Amino acid sequence: MLKLTGFVQADGRFALGDDAGLVTNQFLLRRVRPIFQGTVARYCDFYVVPDFGNATALVQDAYLDVHFTNKLRVRAGKLKSPFGIERLQSGQSLLFIERSLANNIVPNRDVGVQVHGELAQGVFGYQLALLDGVTDGGNIDGDTNDAKDLAGRVFVQPWRTKGTSPLRGLGFGISGTTGTANGALRGYSSVSQASVFSYATTVTASGTRRRWSPQALLIVGPFGVLAEYVAGRHEVQKVETGKPTTTARLDNSAWNVTGSWLVTGEDATYGNVKPKNFFVPSARKWGALQLVARVNQLRVDDAAFSGGYAETTRSVRRATAWGAGLNWIWNQNLKYVLDYEQTRFKGGAAGGADRPTEKSVQTRLQLSF
Repeated sequence: MLKLTGFVQADGRFALGDDAGLVTNQFLLRRVRPIFQGTVARYCDFYVVPDFGNATALVQDAYLDVHFTNKLRVRAGKLKSPFGIERLQSGQSLLFIERSLANNIVPNRDVGVQVHGELAQGVFGYQLALLDGVTDGGNIDGDTNDAKDLAGRVFVQPWRTKGTSPLRGLGFGISGTTGTANGALRGYSSVSQASVFSYATTVTASGTRRRWSPQALLIVGPFGVLAEYVAGRHEVQKVETGKPTTTARLDNSAWNVTGSWLVTGEDATYGNVKPKNFFVPSARKWGALQLVARVNQLRVDDAAFSGGYAETTRSVRRATAWGAGLNWIWNQNLKYVLDYEQTRFKGGAAGGADRPTEKSVQTRLQLSF
């Protein structure tokens, strides 16, 4: 059995008062993802997702998932690392156009094998994976060294089966990764996808890499709240010609709290919202309207600057953002999104001055099929 679905996101990204030209105002195809999925021999699901967005072509996901019971499944291939609650949310179900600053520290997609499942009718979910190991925010197709990462996540929804409980939509969990990393390090970006932190060119990962993240989700009728805290520890080294090699252990962190309200009364969800009334102007039906808001922050270890491990003239020490948006969901296939997000920075400009506040306006027309 083969099933073809997918989605296309046509975005607009603009910065207000960007006199320094730090953000490129543009229209772009953010994601163009046909999704091929199906089942072979009853017990083996497959899922393949190429992506042609951002003027590039790559494979986002490609895995097999063998299952005899929902309590125990084995997944192998390229997949999302089982870590961040916002990162694990589908790109077509996001509350904001871009994920929060916290996702700079979250591993994206990796290659390996994962054991996962749900117990007690979904009250307890778990994921445990052995992966090649990816840098913060990274997306890889293979490894460059023998070291591997161990990643795990548990998520509990204690009242999920209590149909009358106001807490049936409450879930909380914790995730973590551990491994050894060597090689290039990835920088961090703002919600406008502008670079706001870069490691010095002489700096590479060299040693232990660990992350952990407590996270929670609450859904009560039309209201929803998603929250997570992410902390990452990296051992790095700086190698400069004619100078002794130096090492450091850097602790970076971030957090995100996002809330939503479906004004038209639909139930909030971690996935896609289904409007009560599809968009039919002639019948005075206008689809679903969802208001969203969030606050989020990224902090970089001060030792990255005092030790010369950061590209100091253009790297921020801290970024703090707040945003608000409107999601107009016409039906299960079409959605229009408008976001505004403002980010204040500490550092990031020449002479130790603060990078100018980023004021981002983003739009999206999304087609799902």
